[in-house]
Amino acid sequence: MGKTTTRWPRSTLTAYHEAGHAVIACERGVSFAAVSILKDGESLGRVVPKLWADFDIENNQSLRARDRLESVILVALAGGAATWRLTGRCPKIGIWGDYPQAVHLAEKLHQDHEVADRYLSYMAARAKAMMELPWTWAAVEALAGGLLDQKQFTGNQARKIIRGSHEFYRSETGRRWRPLG
Repeated sequence: MGKTTTRWPRSTLTAYHEAGHAVIACERGVSFAAVSILKDGESLGRVVPKLWADFDIENNQSLRARDRLESVILVALAGGAATWRLTGRCPKIGIWGDYPQAVHLAEKLHQDHEVADRYLSYMAARAKAMMELPWTWAAVEALAGGLLDQKQFTGNQARKIIRGSHEFYRSETGRRWRPLG
């Protein structure tokens, strides 16, 4: 017998994709103004950043600047990682804008293309590993469910759902959530 494949509605894939971005942004302390699964032009959804790339890494090589840039790269890769976690396969939607953004930022951090490429592979593996954490996945599921119902949230509303999910996880398991750095 052949392997059966679940066909996910596009709205569900988009909700999980955008929730993945928002949850990792929240867990990594990256600000965002809103999260939406309302179609806008070619975009099926978006997390609206609050100046994610408002720093100049070429002129600021501090550890704080590098950590911030790394967080933004993880956020960019998190949507595809969430979709992968949901479906068990490489996402076909939503990554056309995210991966080039991650490449651009990685090349700012590592000017050598081979190093940047290997670094991106490592960061993609980290994003996937973060989605395997039970508290992170619970937050993605909670926010994706809310997005399917409400279609969009402000950053504050989304963070409240994410934090609520983390608190629920703690109350159910007795374990605190810890972001995977």
